[in-house]
Amino acid sequence: MRQDSVNRGKAGRSARDAAPAGDVRFDLPPVFGGDDDRRMAQRAEAQWQAARAPHAAMPGHRDMATGAAGAFAEHALQLDLRRGDRVDVLFAGAAVMAAFGIAPGYLASDGDGGLAALLLDSCELMRLWHAIVPVDAALAGSTSACLLTRGVLLPLADDAGGFGYVHGVLNWKQLLDRAASENLRREVNVVLRGDSALLSAFPESLRKN
Repeated sequence: MRQDSVNRGKAGRSARDAAPAGDVRFDLPPVFGGDDDRRMAQRAEAQWQAARAPHAAMPGHRDMATGAAGAFAEHALQLDLRRGDRVDVLFAGAAVMAAFGIAPGYLASDGDGGLAALLLDSCELMRLWHAIVPVDAALAGSTSACLLTRGVLLPLADDAGGFGYVHGVLNWKQLLDRAASENLRREVNVVLRGDSALLSAFPESLRKN
């Protein structure tokens, strides 16, 4: 391994370790998304690729199981883009509805920061490029919680062969806001200080905090 690579790695770790508590990144996990998040999106894309005919830009909406019939029904979305600039939700899984407030029907923008706004922007791109759009964003949930969201949006053809539908698969994790994080930290400290045996099991540096 080259020494300059080692030095850069050490410098990067030092910068992360020195990040102040007021930094907006402080409450974020060091790596967003785990293997489960990646596998769900990768499996959905693999199914899309398998359903696509040779030399076709995308599979037809009848060529793969989507919506309630799909493998990821709880975390799935199916969008209809056949009416000009309008986007309609044909199907939203129960988990998606609960987390983001997305329901079947006309998809109206929920303002910046929500899933609806991201979907509408992504659909505009897909109308232009007919391409797969990955999702990797921090979005406001239906309860205003911040949801770290990962997934994929896949184009599907209508019966005439043109782009007409979107099949989406999403996974997410809720991130505590700063106030909730501070409350949790205080509650943990109270419990630990009330149990000296439990407290002594932690390193001294953590006990001081």
